[in-house]
Amino acid sequence: MKRLVVSIITSVAIWASALSAMAQTEGLAMAEEQASEDISKQEMQYAGYYYNYPGVPAGYQYTAAPAGYEPFYISHYGRHGSRFLTSNKKYESVIALLTGHQLTDFGKDVLSRMQRCFDYSQGNDGALSLLGARQHRQIAARMYRQYQSLLSKPIHIEARSSTAMRCAISMANCCMELRALNPTLDITMQSAARFMPVLVNKEEVAEGECDSLRKEQFRQFTDSIVQPSRFLELLFTNYRDEAAGRQMMLDCWHIFADMQNLPELGISFRNLFTHDELFRLWQWDNAEDLYAYGILPGCSRRYHRNARRIVEDIVSQADSVIQTGKPAVTLRFGHDTNLASLAYLLQLSGCNGTPQNYRDAWKHWANYQVTPMAANLQVVFYRKNGVSSADDVLVKFVYNETERTIPLATDSAPYYRWSEVRRWMASLSR
Repeated sequence: MKRLVVSIITSVAIWASALSAMAQTEGLAMAEEQASEDISKQEMQYAGYYYNYPGVPAGYQYTAAPAGYEPFYISHYGRHGSRFLTSNKKYESVIALLTGHQLTDFGKDVLSRMQRCFDYSQGNDGALSLLGARQHRQIAARMYRQYQSLLSKPIHIEARSSTAMRCAISMANCCMELRALNPTLDITMQSAARFMPVLVNKEEVAEGECDSLRKEQFRQFTDSIVQPSRFLELLFTNYRDEAAGRQMMLDCWHIFADMQNLPELGISFRNLFTHDELFRLWQWDNAEDLYAYGILPGCSRRYHRNARRIVEDIVSQADSVIQTGKPAVTLRFGHDTNLASLAYLLQLSGCNGTPQNYRDAWKHWANYQVTPMAANLQVVFYRKNGVSSADDVLVKFVYNETERTIPLATDSAPYYRWSEVRRWMASLSR
């Protein structure tokens, strides 16, 4: 009997030890799988402003409005959805280099993939992709569900877009989805040059001394961070032109980044780059955005100055709706430069970093968080028991479908008194 007990105990111990080892192995495998998924997601984010719109974070909960307040007006500005490259010249340049020199076997495979992408992109320069259309339908559906008490009514929706076709089609998809959910909506869609001064104002601002300095700093930053040696060895048997290779590497990064916006192709260029190279190339792209926007201290704030026109329009349209007392929605569709500048001008949380230099820019600003494809701002207005006096109106800022704060005091964040926000926004547009 004792031997039997000992045998059972020994067997149980061995079994328990085996289970423990299996659990540790499974736990390690799960951890490795999660790490792999995290890296994969991170690498998709390294696509910068090409990043496919992530949607609402899983389990995200909106803050309930103060008791008695209901939404009566939404003022919106959205970037167009996922698109093709704005110009096929990047494909042409890469293919020209690949066909003009002796390639490795890997280089030949890359050339084949490039040619397939180029053929598919012919005539689609800057066009909205199939995914881009879906993104705006999905955003519209979520907007409807979140503000159904407003959008289920037969209200008027005024929609305007940039004259760029990708913006007009983004607008159409958003509005068609809303109409499908509520056929009683009165929707007006317009895309015309007369709306461009507000939606995509390109007011020229003369470069100053700091702008010239920043331009040279950016050139030096580019030379230091984009290192093409390994990249060229991967593709060519005997081609080492560093300057041309640097530009080719940047062009290939753009093409890699845009592939997530064309999932129907089923083509990836991930194996062109190491993880570190993708991070460095994203740092370059992120810094280039800041250079274009003029966010670095001392530079002419080109796009921020232009974003003032959008702020003025938000204020004037809200004043009109509040005065008439009629619930409504204003939809605007434009581009990443204008939306990013608007978000920065409003100092929305998550969009208000101010880097001091290009090298550390990524620590303060992440363009994949600010302007992924289909990025959008929804300024939502609330009133109590149908009262439309400006003094009784609350407002909240929802950016990329998450609530954000602004640099104003409030006792009910993320809700602010419109009378106070209005004064502040008016000061921004001066």
